[in-house]
Amino acid sequence: MCSSDLGFDGLAWLLAMHTGYTVVFFVILVAIWGFFGGAISRAAVLDVTRDEKISLREALIFAKSRYLNFATAPLIPIGFILIGALALWLGGLIGAIPAVGEIFVGLAFFIALLIGFLIALVIICGTVGLPLLMPAIAADNLDALDALSTTYSFVGARPWKTAFYGLLAVGYGAVCMVLLKLFVMLMLWAVGHFAGASMNWGGAYAHDGEKSVKVASKLHAMWQAPTFDGGRPFYGSFDGKPLSHVSWFGQICIKAWIYGLWGLVAACLVGYFYSASSVIYRSEEHTSELQSH
Repeated sequence: MCSSDLGFDGLAWLLAMHTGYTVVFFVILVAIWGFFGGAISRAAVLDVTRDEKISLREALIFAKSRYLNFATAPLIPIGFILIGALALWLGGLIGAIPAVGEIFVGLAFFIALLIGFLIALVIICGTVGLPLLMPAIAADNLDALDALSTTYSFVGARPWKTAFYGLLAVGYGAVCMVLLKLFVMLMLWAVGHFAGASMNWGGAYAHDGEKSVKVASKLHAMWQAPTFDGGRPFYGSFDGKPLSHVSWFGQICIKAWIYGLWGLVAACLVGYFYSASSVIYRSEEHTSELQSH
């Protein structure tokens, strides 16, 4: 099974088994990236259009002033889909009525087909146009509905250009991400190899039942550095025995640094997503000047 299938299966499983958690997580995700994504888009748009670099504070102030539009724009297509799904569900409920239901469904089935067509259109255009929503708001000071209309028009009028630019951005971003992860892997390999050459002379304290024992290779017990054979991820792993005492505290600190570094790599990916989307939007869509905030 391909990784994409596993990804969609994982999302479907999460939604089915932990619906409440998924909804809460999605709302938090939209709230966070509605703010920071808007700030990144504003900075990228100004850089591309005016060759003007604004400070982080100015970008965040702009995102705050347009936060409601940034946060609600991705939710509008979902709202349309839910309304269509509810209409189909109500029609199916009427269709469940004995004798009368069959006649109703038979006569009004064209309405169900029309609703299904609109749902499919919203899903496709919404998926393709989603990356352009925030750049549209950041560039032209649009509200959420206007941004949605603009991006749908963009995709409909220039489908092949949108696809080409999207594939180009994905390919370039993938190469950059591979090189970045390779750099981080090499950095952490050097730390694990050279620092471990001396630190592993000592031992770490680990749990063995109800008592604490000393295990060999101190750094390796606290953190295993990445390897180039694919045996460990680019940031290493923490798959050793549960540690205790000062070794446990040291491992917690190492985890904080390593996961913080992993977060920076993820932040680079997110920043690239919004920056590339802003470049694609401004390269083809508008020639008018940006409205000041």
